[in-house]
Formats: sequence, C-alpha cells, structure tokens
Amino acid sequence: MVNRPPDILLKYFWLTIAENKKKDGDVMATTKGFWQHIETGDIYAVESTTFGKIVGGVGPLDPDNLQKLEEYKYTPAINQWLKRALAENKLHRINPD
Repeated sequence: MVNRPPDILLKYFWLTIAENKKKDGDVMATTKGFWQHIETGDIYAVESTTFGKIVGGVGPLDPDNLQKLEEYKYTPAINQWLKRALAENKLHRINPD
C-alpha cells in the first residue's frame, strides 16, 4: 500500500474551489487539483466534488507549460480511467511550483 498524506493537509496541495452548476440548478462545490501518475510521471488536472467524486479531468498535461487550474476545460472523457488509477493508488496530488 502506498502511503500518501491525508486529504486534510490541503495546504500542501494546489487546490481551487469552484462552483459547478448541476442541471437542476443547484450549486455544487468542487475542488480542482493537479495529480501525477506514479509510474509514468504524467500530470492531470482533476475536478472532483468535496466528497471525492470525480467530475472531470484533462490530461496528460505538459509539465513545462501548466496553466492555472481554472483555465482548463474539464470533461468526463477520462473519468473512468482516473477512477481506476486512483483505486489502484497510481495517482497522487502534487503542488507544481
């Protein structure tokens, strides 16, 4: 099992809170952050609810040209892959400088 810091240590992660409108008009708070694949080193931007449900993602991204998290277009296209990689402990949050 891979040890990773608890999510409560958010000061170590570059996260942004955004508001995402649901179809019924309710507002749902989401978190955006950079995640890195531990085997390939690829970086992804991931948006999830505050309860951890993945809403969308984008990547792999060019590590030398990372944008602000708000500037990416998050889509559900890679959600299943992200969920599987997270379940297998192959992704971890990063704080790029």
